[in-house]
Amino acid sequence: MMEDLLLTELGARIRSLRKAENLSQEKLSERAGLHPTYLAQIERGEVNPSFNVLYKIADGLKISLSELFSFLSEREEMTEENLTSLRFITLLSGKDKKTIKLFEAVLTDIIKCRKQSKQFTQAL
Repeated sequence: MMEDLLLTELGARIRSLRKAENLSQEKLSERAGLHPTYLAQIERGEVNPSFNVLYKIADGLKISLSELFSFLSEREEMTEENLTSLRFITLLSGKDKKTIKLFEAVLTDIIKCRKQSKQFTQAL
């Protein structure tokens, strides 16, 4: 579980840095010598890249490895709530507005159902 969170955070960090440089996944993949699909998997936290791959990504972003991993120093301040939010952001990144609105509606319904369930349980 902790490894999954790290991979999600790392992927979000790479995506953020890439977007800050106005680079597409294809362009960064080309710079780093990686397949675009593999970079997309890394950004979504689906794969565990090797040190060499991370070095190539940092090089493609024209940053040091320490800058790539600078999010770790802030990590201690992350709460479970923040990490959950980060997972949602990563999940929804790049999705169209319709998908995001649908996700929002479903999540809102789930929250309403949980509240109603708690109220029902307390009433018993």
